[in-house]
Amino acid sequence: MLKNIMLKFGLLSFFILVFLVISCDSIVESLDSGFKTEKYEMLAIDTLAAAIFSDTLITDIVPAIVEKIEIVSGTDTTIVYGLKYAGVTDTISDNQSITILNSLYADSARLSAGSVIFNVKSSPDSFSTYYCYDCNASEKSVFYFTDYAKMNLTDENGNTLNVSSDMMPLETIAGYFTVQGTYAKSVIKARYEYDLSPGKYLIEFITTDQTVSRTFEAVVLEE
Repeated sequence: MLKNIMLKFGLLSFFILVFLVISCDSIVESLDSGFKTEKYEMLAIDTLAAAIFSDTLITDIVPAIVEKIEIVSGTDTTIVYGLKYAGVTDTISDNQSITILNSLYADSARLSAGSVIFNVKSSPDSFSTYYCYDCNASEKSVFYFTDYAKMNLTDENGNTLNVSSDMMPLETIAGYFTVQGTYAKSVIKARYEYDLSPGKYLIEFITTDQTVSRTFEAVVLEE
């Protein structure tokens, strides 16, 4: 009697063990398959930006700066502003974004999206420098910088626009980098995404304490 019970218990334990082994193998195979098939890739527009940054076609741009000018005539003092661009200073009545935009646009100080690297040479004397942007897209414009610079964008009505995203995707950080010594460094340091309509806009490039250099590269793409 005891022998039969022990035999049945042994057979039951064996079948349970076989079931657990088969179940564990199935789970491991499923997880392994999931890890192998799941791929984290850069967005198509970020992949294009990386390809452009890897090119050698670079266009230099020197953004404008605005300086306050006091004109003294007898006991009267008049405040005007000097808009310095490409070695020329234009006198403007105020330092409002719409005034700067219209003046720079008339001077053809503008860039547009495309397969070009813009070498931005900001002023060592000002944290804010300006340039115009000709937008042709009806959906999304993305600005990429190789330094920790910030930006503001103003439309032709003088409205400062909200950035739709300033997050750097982890796939872009991991997918496009350079190796310096024993360290890998991301090439694209800042990324700003805006939802825009076709038109003219004023770009304000802003250098901060985190900005390494007054000269950095930029790529602008539309989607």
